[in-house]
Amino acid sequence: MHDWLIETIKVDWESGDVRILLSAFGQPKEIRVKGLCSLIVPRRFDWGPSEYVNGTVGPEVLENGHSVLKIEIQSGDQILVEGEKILLPNCD
Repeated sequence: MHDWLIETIKVDWESGDVRILLSAFGQPKEIRVKGLCSLIVPRRFDWGPSEYVNGTVGPEVLENGHSVLKIEIQSGDQILVEGEKILLPNCD
């Protein structure tokens, strides 16, 4: 997902579903999270302004059975999401 553009994060509070909308060189992509437990979205720009993904870690399965995904933005910010299920897009 390196150099993908992060566009929008949508949270459906009632259902606990999250959609992270991205663009991979002009092609729309989406990360889906079911059963949201936690979403941390800092926007501090420690390394300077950017909307592009630097890298990801996960999803990793936690002891409680939930999954966690870390998305590092080229700004130095790190988005952290935990949920019952995380579905990644095709990385083609």
